[in-house]
Formats: sequence, structure tokens, C-alpha cells
Amino acid sequence: MSTYSDGNDSGNVLMNLRSTVLATLLLLVSATAAEAGLIIKGVDTTIQQGGTGFVDFTIESDSLDFIAGFGSSSAILPAPTNTSGRRLEFAPTKVPPLGTTEYVFDGVSVNQVTGLEFMPAPPLLNTTISFADGVVTPVPVSLSAGTVKLFARLQLTTLGPLAPVAGDAFDVRITPFFPTASGSDLTARVEVVAFSNVIPEPASAVVWALPGVVSVFGRRRRR
Repeated sequence: MSTYSDGNDSGNVLMNLRSTVLATLLLLVSATAAEAGLIIKGVDTTIQQGGTGFVDFTIESDSLDFIAGFGSSSAILPAPTNTSGRRLEFAPTKVPPLGTTEYVFDGVSVNQVTGLEFMPAPPLLNTTISFADGVVTPVPVSLSAGTVKLFARLQLTTLGPLAPVAGDAFDVRITPFFPTASGSDLTARVEVVAFSNVIPEPASAVVWALPGVVSVFGRRRRR
């Protein structure tokens, strides 16, 4: 019996591996769901018109909690005052922020250790994504009261087909697949600001400095 193999075999194996790991993560999420004191908060930020940036979500506990895995979805919505119809979008990104020491699963992340690095699920109009992660060890990560860790860092772009302009505001909302405490604030406000170049160009800086240099040397020569 012959076996037919095409160029997609390695891709299929990788997809199956991703599915297996994702299923494991969801089991870890179920185990974590018994803990109800986890607090997730969005960090308000700005993004320059015509550029890209990111928005952070943090995770902490109101006492002592343990987390072994999570699944989450996120969506970008216009702020209530924004009726322009323009869109802020998610940029191609790897979430969570692997290799960032502030990340809650840094060093024990399934995505980080296995190298799978789950990309977001295919977005809807580039304004919704889903992602998951968990620990590779049998020991969950502990979060004590007052310890704040990075839960997600989501890349954003203003370069879509309906590009927003300065003054537009958006709400990025995250929905974790486990209970969160009453202190959670699952929305981060992102405001689009005008592009500004606060660092003078080297050429212009030299031009502005020349009169001063000439003046100094002139005084020295006269002494």
C-alpha cells in the first residue's frame, strides 16, 4: 500500500499539535475557574494617527489565587462619543507577550516553551481576536494580593481602510474565560492623537547651533 504525501503534511501536523495544546489549555482554564478572586484591568492609552501601538491588560488577586491557564477574547468598539464610523484595528501580533518578564506566565508558558506562539484567531473585520495560554508545569502560578502581572498586550493599528483620525476614541474590551472579581475593569480606552515629532531633526539642530558656535569662537579670537 502506497502512502501519498503532499506539502501540507507538516502544516497539518502543526495544526493538530496546536489543537491538542489548546484543548489542554481549556482544561486548565476549567481547573482555574474555581478561583474567583482574579482581577483584570485595562490600561488606558493613546495611539498616534497614522501609526501603531499597543494596549495592556493586567491581572492581580484580591487575596491569594492560582492560575494555570486561560482563554480570552477581545473586541474593539467605538467609544460612546465616537460616531465617525472609522475603525481602530488589531495588528498582526503574537499574544500574550512572550518573553516579557512582567507576563503572568513568563518562563512557564506553553506557547513560549513549545514555540507554538498562538496567533489570534482570524479576526472579524480585524476588530475581534481570541487567544489562550497556560503553564507547562503541573504547578500553577500563584498571585498574592498586591502583585500585578501582565495578562495581555494587544497590538493596535490606525492603518486600516477606515483609518481613525486624531480625536477618535475606542474601547478595547477583554472577556476572559474564567470568573473575575468585582474589582475588574475589563475595558481600556484608547484615544487617537495627532502625530508629533518632539525630537528635532539632527540637521536642523546643527543649523540652529551654528550661530552660537561662531559667536563663541569669535569672542575667543578677540581675547
